[in-house]
Amino acid sequence: MIERARVLGAAFRVAHLISAAGPAYCRQPIQNSGRKLMLVFEHKMVDLVADRVGSRFKQLARLVGRSGSIARR
Repeated sequence: MIERARVLGAAFRVAHLISAAGPAYCRQPIQNSGRKLMLVFEHKMVDLVADRVGSRFKQLARLVGRSGSIARR
């Protein structure tokens, strides 16, 4: 139960940064390919990509037992 709470908390931290702490929707797809999670940003949302988002996403990926990276389209 505690592990699920940690994963959910990590996902919320990533979403909070991407949505700029506002009520805007957060529709960045997370792709799963084998042992790797990828957070995909489209060209119009690339400005949201920052070191902090990357580190939070990698933390989320580690919690679910995978490696994480960010892709830009």
